[in-house]
Amino acid sequence: MQEASWPVDQLLEEDCEFKIQVCWMFQVDDGDGFVNEELKWCSGVVTSLVRDKSDKHNFVDVMIEWNDEWVQVESERVTVQRLKRKDFNPSKPFQGAWREDLSADFEGEQI
Repeated sequence: MQEASWPVDQLLEEDCEFKIQVCWMFQVDDGDGFVNEELKWCSGVVTSLVRDKSDKHNFVDVMIEWNDEWVQVESERVTVQRLKRKDFNPSKPFQGAWREDLSADFEGEQI
């Protein structure tokens, strides 16, 4: 189950490996020559803390290593992202929203 409050303590851990999903807008060709915009949850792992402003400004900057399926350009495999408290685990997805990737815990398991 998703946490109701943002998981800042996990993000501040020295050996952080927080599995994350960030919502991004993608342009998708519908096959008929039209391009549509779609929001997609992109998965990765927070590998380190870059800047902690969680107390005063309610955000942290973190380094994220993205899962292969979301990497279109190799230089974008690892990026710095600002994670705002107000954007954590929204009821409706939007550009820049983020959440813990709970599906990563079940990869490879038979259900």
